Amino acid sequence: LSRMSILSAGVSRGSRASTPRGAAGVIRAAMRSDASRARATVLTGDVHGHSKKLRHLFQRLHSALGSERLSEARVVFLGDLCYRGPDTKGVLEFIASELPEKYPAIELRVLAGNHDLAHLHFS
Repeated sequence: LSRMSILSAGVSRGSRASTPRGAAGVIRAAMRSDASRARATVLTGDVHGHSKKLRHLFQRLHSALGSERLSEARVVFLGDLCYRGPDTKGVLEFIASELPEKYPAIELRVLAGNHDLAHLHFS
């Protein structure tokens, strides 16, 4: 872990990082890391269809890390992109199209959660 900064943030309703104070604390902790010049790794879970919160999180990451560092980041979505929120389609479009368009060198990984698998099964 000394070679990378790790940002862990959830964006679903009720998660600590869904509040400005919670997200700011996660970002500040990563920025205090001794590895502030290393490639950033962003771990995000439980988006649950909240595209506005996800966009807000990436605006804050852009402000905290800067465009260059965020564009070189490794971003891992830890499942449950869909289900509860109002805009699952917006979340998927943001991840599949908007992020790669804005940050062409960004490394994106998406892991399916139980809600994502259920959505596929029942769609």
